[in-house]
Amino acid sequence: MIIDRYDELLSGFGWATPLPSHRTFQQLYQEARQNKLDQQLLSAFIGLVGIYPVHSHVRLNTKERGVVTTLNQETLHQPEGTTYPDPFTVNLADQPDGPQTRAIEAVINT
Repeated sequence: MIIDRYDELLSGFGWATPLPSHRTFQQLYQEARQNKLDQQLLSAFIGLVGIYPVHSHVRLNTKERGVVTTLNQETLHQPEGTTYPDPFTVNLADQPDGPQTRAIEAVINT
């Protein structure tokens, strides 16, 4: 049921407006708090899919734009990704300490 609902929210099934991934998770979380979905199963699902699913378009705190390419199960809020238009890979979970550590600021629409 959780996977079907996730797909409905992302795709806009039933004439609804499709939601970006972060809003989809917010909606699922609200539905779990209302006992419409099992909270334990939802947590397990989020652990598998990640907060920022693969192919999510994101804006970093450095104002760079990127695409999530790999999930990091140990730190779901810091996936690996690619920035564009001149792509290079950035692993948000493994960065050297510096004046500006990259972090996801927002999910963006393409």
